[in-house]
Amino acid sequence: DIIGWLAHGREEGAFDGCVVFDEAHRAKNLCADPPTATGRLVMALQDRLPGARVVYCSATGVSDLKQMAYADRLGLWGPGTNFVSFDVFRSSLERRGVGAMEMLALEMKQAGCFVARTLSWKGAE
Repeated sequence: DIIGWLAHGREEGAFDGCVVFDEAHRAKNLCADPPTATGRLVMALQDRLPGARVVYCSATGVSDLKQMAYADRLGLWGPGTNFVSFDVFRSSLERRGVGAMEMLALEMKQAGCFVARTLSWKGAE
């Protein structure tokens, strides 16, 4: 059990280390009907480890806002934000269109919670 291993003899919620979700995009179907097992497990792990620091890593971009539902540690929705839930966050941005998504990406980059890199094609033949 991952939770038991991370707790290492302490109570479950005491873990305050870093959890890195590599290939995090695999949890993108949390909003699917039914949600995927990967999406459910990623959310359960985050819920059971409230003190953990979380890093989401993926080379796959988000093409639909609902694919971000698993990334609640970004702090874009929930307590202390303008959006009480992911659904409220999503509907607000979707009403505003592509421009809002671009603004979100810029805001996330400025806050340091989003890094995007592109590969150069220089010298490629």
